[in-house]
Amino acid sequence: MVYKKFLTYKVQGLMSGAERDSVSLELKCASNTSNYLIHRALTQELTNKRSFTASTKTRSEVRGGGRKPWKQKGTGRARAGSIRSPLWRGGGVIFGPKPKQVKLKLNRKEKNLAITTLLVNKYEQTFVFENTSALIINTTNSSLSTVKWSPLLGTKQYVQLLKNRGIDMKRKTLVILSKDNPKKNHDTFGTALDNIPTIDINAVDNLSVKSLLNAEQIIFDSDLVGYLQFLYT
Repeated sequence: MVYKKFLTYKVQGLMSGAERDSVSLELKCASNTSNYLIHRALTQELTNKRSFTASTKTRSEVRGGGRKPWKQKGTGRARAGSIRSPLWRGGGVIFGPKPKQVKLKLNRKEKNLAITTLLVNKYEQTFVFENTSALIINTTNSSLSTVKWSPLLGTKQYVQLLKNRGIDMKRKTLVILSKDNPKKNHDTFGTALDNIPTIDINAVDNLSVKSLLNAEQIIFDSDLVGYLQFLYT
């Protein structure tokens, strides 16, 4: 069963902590009996990320074995044509693994429904901030009270700001960034937080079901609400 859920997020200023105008998001959500859909989406995602690289050699690929070890008849031993027969130690492998590609298909609407269901379920653990990538510390004074608007901010300063806004940096946190933003340059919110072990970064147009399941906290910018509404409904 699928129903629509209307979510209203309180928006905080990352620097000041002051509440801004709230933003709303209407998402489709699957009922509790539809957990199989999330399982399918997770299975598809993990399987498609696997690289099946295990490889063995057949008798024709093992080096050597071109000469017949002994004549066919008259020795009293079992006939043999190659020392690389699969029956011999050091021989080839019968039906061994070979590198392959395995891709599971999942309908786009099913994948989107799994993602929106997880976003709805994580509503209470979601934090929405404003202008996350538009801050800089004043170079003449490193205290957080002198933060000015600009596109640069370091890891330590972002961590402190997030702690001040109630984010527990010891918990697994998913940071959702715009599709043009993630880690492309050194002036972004994502780059500053990328080296923190508890933080996972996803682009808004490529959300990971695994990341959403693992996340104990979710952070995204208020500007992304429209993208989420457009991409996943």
